[in-house]
Amino acid sequence: MNEEIQKISLLFTEYGPSITQSQTAKLLKRSTARIAQMIKEGKLEIVPCMGIRMVTIRSIIKWCNVR
Repeated sequence: MNEEIQKISLLFTEYGPSITQSQTAKLLKRSTARIAQMIKEGKLEIVPCMGIRMVTIRSIIKWCNVR
């Protein structure tokens, strides 16, 4: 199996699905700057995937439930 695919598989297994910060901004109807701020504040969890910071779906759901 390709090494990158293995890394992605392990990330998915550990953190579940994730989406880009841009997709998160569209989903939550926030600016990308606000998403970056929420990540810094620890409100959203990120995982590095192929050089891209991806936001975990579970952290998005958690944030939506806490609000």
